[in-house]
Amino acid sequence: MDGIRWISGRPFPRLGLLYATVTNFFCAYFTTYQLQRTPDTHRGRVMSVANICGAGGAAIAPFAAGAAFDWCGRPATLLACSTLLGLIALSPVLGPVMRRPPEAPAVEEVGDGTGPVPQPAR
Repeated sequence: MDGIRWISGRPFPRLGLLYATVTNFFCAYFTTYQLQRTPDTHRGRVMSVANICGAGGAAIAPFAAGAAFDWCGRPATLLACSTLLGLIALSPVLGPVMRRPPEAPAVEEVGDGTGPVPQPAR
């Protein structure tokens, strides 16, 4: 209970917990979308590559930030990191793939197998 009281009195840890929770929900959404779009024969490979890229970035980021801090100093490193995060945040807004995601494939049969599902008019 002491930890909960400590967090409740400080805004920064509360925001950190909120952002961590929201990030996990987005991660689950994108992983589900990725699994829906990937054929069964390629799922293992696609998920392996995605996990390697994510884990590699998590391992390299502290090293790169520390090296940049040593070479360039605090203001330049913070400005570079802020710029990079801003570009990453803008990429879904400006990228055509995220603005117009591909449609999910239509289901061919009704769950009980009685016949085809009517296709929506296009």
